[in-house]
Amino acid sequence: MEDLEERDKRSVLLYDDLLPNTRYYDRKSGLEPEEYFEALKFSKTVYVGNLSIYTREEMLYEAF
Repeated sequence: MEDLEERDKRSVLLYDDLLPNTRYYDRKSGLEPEEYFEALKFSKTVYVGNLSIYTREEMLYEAF
């Protein structure tokens, strides 16, 4: 059986690969670029597009 620590290390590497390659900076945030990118590391916001107008909040909770 695989060591839990090894699996966690691989999970982190997988997550790191998902980080954006661009340096988009939201100037309207009121933060300096360094502050913005630091805060972004801990962000829990998910933006979902292409939703039907009939999508209910409960449906999103089920999906995520």
